[in-house]
Amino acid sequence: MKGTGRPGGYRCDMTRVTVWSDYLCPWCYLNQSRVERLQNHHGIEVRWMPFELHPGIGPEGRPISAKRFAKFVELADIEGVDFALPDRIMPTRRAHLLACFVQATAAESFGDVHRQLFRAVWVEGRDVSDLEVLRTIAQGCGVDGDEAVRSVVDETHVDLLVAARDEGLENSVVAVPATLFPNGFLLPGFQDVAVIDRIAERMVERGL
Repeated sequence: MKGTGRPGGYRCDMTRVTVWSDYLCPWCYLNQSRVERLQNHHGIEVRWMPFELHPGIGPEGRPISAKRFAKFVELADIEGVDFALPDRIMPTRRAHLLACFVQATAAESFGDVHRQLFRAVWVEGRDVSDLEVLRTIAQGCGVDGDEAVRSVVDETHVDLLVAARDEGLENSVVAVPATLFPNGFLLPGFQDVAVIDRIAERMVERGL
């Protein structure tokens, strides 16, 4: 992969946009529409990367404050996105490991699995650290559920999860969502459609 001189490396493929996200992040959930716009409206290839934002969350999860999420609920309604605030956020390591397994072994199903993992958290209020939930999601997307669960339990593709986080940190990703464009520009957070369109159009004009 090509580099730009950014300290730490910058290994982003010059023909793709790289997006780091975590299933426990509501802004990442909302950001899906922006990323899909890059793909569907601008024809730009997107490389999704896992980023476990809070690896210290225990198996009991972490309670959510409805007051803290009030503005997000309002924005989700404006965006027309299905959303239901869960009681608590559960750890997402296993969800990421499932996604890594699918990326490595059944890439054609990754988009569906990725969307369903977000939906499980932010629409259905399901625990994506539960192996049966992950099995159901995998099977519903045409992936062998038993094989998927075995890979999660064995952490077969943990190297992909670690490498994705390391690459993010090398490129100054400290929060998600974060979008790295081919010229080395890192766009943090959830952005207006106009911002995404403007950057994408410049990419296309410059043949990146």
